[in-house]
Amino acid sequence: MDVRQYFVMAVKNLQANKLRFAQTMLGLVIGVAAVTAILIVQQGMVNSINAMYQEYSPSLMFMATYRPADSSKEFTPEDMEKLAAANPEYIKGVSPFNFVPGGMKRGDQVFDELGVMGVNEQFLDMSPVLHLAEGRFLQPMDIDREQNVCVVGNLVAQEVFAGEALGQTLRIQGYDYTVVGVLADVVDDSEQFNGVAYIPYSNAKKMTTSQPFTWNGVDYYVASYYVNANGMENIPNARETVYTALEEVWGENCMFQSFSFRYKRESELTAVDDMAKKMLAAAGVVLLVGGVGIMNVLLAAVAERKPEIGLRKAFGARRQDIRWQFIIEAASTSLIGGLIGIILGIIASIVACQTLMLPVKMQGLPLLPILAAFTVTVAVGLIFGAYPAAKAAKMEIVQALRPE
Repeated sequence: MDVRQYFVMAVKNLQANKLRFAQTMLGLVIGVAAVTAILIVQQGMVNSINAMYQEYSPSLMFMATYRPADSSKEFTPEDMEKLAAANPEYIKGVSPFNFVPGGMKRGDQVFDELGVMGVNEQFLDMSPVLHLAEGRFLQPMDIDREQNVCVVGNLVAQEVFAGEALGQTLRIQGYDYTVVGVLADVVDDSEQFNGVAYIPYSNAKKMTTSQPFTWNGVDYYVASYYVNANGMENIPNARETVYTALEEVWGENCMFQSFSFRYKRESELTAVDDMAKKMLAAAGVVLLVGGVGIMNVLLAAVAERKPEIGLRKAFGARRQDIRWQFIIEAASTSLIGGLIGIILGIIASIVACQTLMLPVKMQGLPLLPILAAFTVTVAVGLIFGAYPAAKAAKMEIVQALRPE
């Protein structure tokens, strides 16, 4: 008997016991759907995290310094830049930054959804995805002289100037800024760089009112920086260099916060992985229950179909023929249930990814999670169908045909 005939017999037996077949598949469908959805959503979250952090240099850190409000001593952005220049073995570059509220205007049109950010001339080196499309970036002279010039992201150039931005004027908080440069489009960027106009930090600092915040009864003023360490191995040294300098200025009231974008990425990926493992463990329990259901149904089928097994053996069926018949029935049940589960899992994952705004689309579903779910389905059928199949194969003709 060839494999095709085994499948035909399996399908006929499943059709003859539709209710039992549906009940058997239920746990399997739920388990496979959960596995598929979890793996696809996990892949979407990994893709989202990688896309977000690939825009930053692996050696880049975010740093925030907290100056006690009652201290007469200051540690200014200029001091930070001098510190970087004095420690080139640890610190490659520094860019203070702050965000200017109010968006931007051109004529009577207001663009509230686009951002304005104050940076220095080193900001362009903080990300491997930032490149000039035309013009120039900010220069030290622009910062020192507080020049009213700006560099715009690709989205700003398209939405505000219809692609012809260089030399045009942009109004920011009542002042006209001349566009001296346009950044190249950052692919898959969520307006983080594309939707921003960059102005000299010295100008931006005057546009924002610094309000102290209180921590443990002490008021602090905050200054934020991007600090590019001289290689990933020097991230701890760069952090320690800055902290030591702050401690010398402010003593025991010194407060300092930093994180590495590389370590931040790794910690977020680890958190996603841990969450997925816990959810997959729960889905695995459901699959186990589904597999046990398949085994119990097949054991009941073996008991009910003793006469059929006895007659087949009497007409020359071998043990392996009987074994394959029941294994293929188990595999057919698990495959049908698995395929339904995979389809439901894909639908659920697409809904979840759209809700969470993750980069997974119908035409670009990750193949590996779907193959993994399919493999699990086949494995469940084969593993839990093996024992009933072996029991049926070992049954003797006399035992099978003996009336109960």
